[in-house]
Amino acid sequence: MALSLAGLDFELLVYIFGVCHVAALASLARTSKLIKNASDRRRRKLAALKNIPCNVKKLEFLNLGIDIVTFADAVKQTYDNPVCPLPSLKQLDINVWLQAPASAFAPIGNAGFVALASAWISGSLGNLVQLRLRNNQIGDAGMAAFADAITSRSLAKLQELEFAENKIGDAGMAELSRVSGSLPNLEELSLGYNKIGDAGMSAFAGAIARGSLGNLRHLEFGYNQIGDAGMTELSRAIASGSMANLQMLNLWNNQIGDAGMIEFSRAIASGSLGMLDYLYLWMNKIGDAGVSALAGAIASGSLESIQFIDLDDNQASETGKKQMRDAARARGLDVQLIDD
Repeated sequence: MALSLAGLDFELLVYIFGVCHVAALASLARTSKLIKNASDRRRRKLAALKNIPCNVKKLEFLNLGIDIVTFADAVKQTYDNPVCPLPSLKQLDINVWLQAPASAFAPIGNAGFVALASAWISGSLGNLVQLRLRNNQIGDAGMAAFADAITSRSLAKLQELEFAENKIGDAGMAELSRVSGSLPNLEELSLGYNKIGDAGMSAFAGAIARGSLGNLRHLEFGYNQIGDAGMTELSRAIASGSMANLQMLNLWNNQIGDAGMIEFSRAIASGSLGMLDYLYLWMNKIGDAGVSALAGAIASGSLESIQFIDLDDNQASETGKKQMRDAARARGLDVQLIDD
């Protein structure tokens, strides 16, 4: 296609070429700015990880002196990322301890956890086997982003996951449960000191019954809001045989009463939880009926590997407590039971 300039006056031609020239200069300026921004970002990434060896296997985030968003951006795999995505990292500890000075490290919260999730989704930090996130004010929104990261299969090697002392509720628990099948190697799951109730436990139990998390050995749900309905659903999942490898079950300080305990006792009477060593049920609402049901299951030979059961600070009478002790003695178990 030919372009003819015939008939155009000189001033108009100057104007046309001037506009094009200005546009070209503006485009060049934008390109230069993009290059500078990319260069600045590269320097920030290098600075953020300057003290972290590329082959590091264990990292305590508290000691890095950077914020989680900067860290996540630095390790994220993107087209312009010049740094190592820490392929050898096995253990990432982002625990915030109550005794640490407030100025030392702030909880990452939902926003920080979303940033970290984006790094996993990009393919970074894909060899983690241990992730600890205690006391970080992570709630349901953060768990939704984490679920997306799990779905990306970047966390398939995880064996230990700690979320104690956060703000996870039923919705967050449902998100984790939904994708739990993508955590085939998980052995330890800690969700104590959150806000998980019956709905969250029911979602979790449903995932267990479908065959998720079959390698779990330690399960911690202490200090939540789980009642009889949640305990009933968990018991049904236990009865299915899907938690055959469990060695420690912690449900202390919830709202479990006799109805939930009766269902649990029925579940273990079928031979489930044969590898369980430790059972923590103290500070619930279990009375004589629940204790009697558990004592009957123990007397019949259930929980054959059990070493310790804690039922302290419940609502059983001395009669119920005696029944439990007698059941333990009949089995010849050297265990501590109820106020002993």
